[in-house]
Amino acid sequence: MRRRILVFMILILVILLAVPLTLLQLYSYPISEPLDLSSLGWSGSVEGETVIPVVRKLNFGLQHCPPYPPFKRYSLVKGIDEIRSGWCEDPYLPAWLPGDIRYADVYVDSVAIIAFGDIEMEDFRYAKVVIQFVGPTLEPSVRRENIEEYKRMVEGPGALGSVKKIVRVGDIWVDLTINAPVPEGPYERCHFAFFWIEGNYYIVTVNPPLTPEDLLKIIESMKPAKEVLR
Repeated sequence: MRRRILVFMILILVILLAVPLTLLQLYSYPISEPLDLSSLGWSGSVEGETVIPVVRKLNFGLQHCPPYPPFKRYSLVKGIDEIRSGWCEDPYLPAWLPGDIRYADVYVDSVAIIAFGDIEMEDFRYAKVVIQFVGPTLEPSVRRENIEEYKRMVEGPGALGSVKKIVRVGDIWVDLTINAPVPEGPYERCHFAFFWIEGNYYIVTVNPPLTPEDLLKIIESMKPAKEVLR
């Protein structure tokens, strides 16, 4: 009888210890599996519909913010076709995204903005991850030819408590800004980075609660769209 009670108590102890471990494995770092980006929904109803972001909330005591231009909004697959026809044959997209990403919109004007969110988005300012594709742009010569000198010029404290760093991610150098102030919109702070891939200039931003580590992992995962869109 005592032996049965002991076995029962050990079984209960194992279950109690296993539950926290399981929860830790599931929730300690909320990372999604590699996504099939083609399966994501989008926030619009008609491909190419016009979206004009409305300035509603100014941050840091600002009194004015320039108005946004109108954008054409597309689903991800259609938006990538627009980028291919106007800027680049095969733009880079992330093969990995943190959190519970369910939506992807592409906003096109003089630049292309790819916005990833966990809910439908009013516009790109409400996304968790934003990739701005500027297209072919000349990289500063000092950045190309003498990265150590460029680091000395750039790294250090930035505006309103932000911090600037130059980091290596895979084969590229990335200009990283941590806790950057956002002058307008639902978020007051963000983390963003800019870099060049094959001569094309990209800016990637993550909004809270995503971290600089999330941002760098997104950049590290980026591949040509033809390899990511299934």
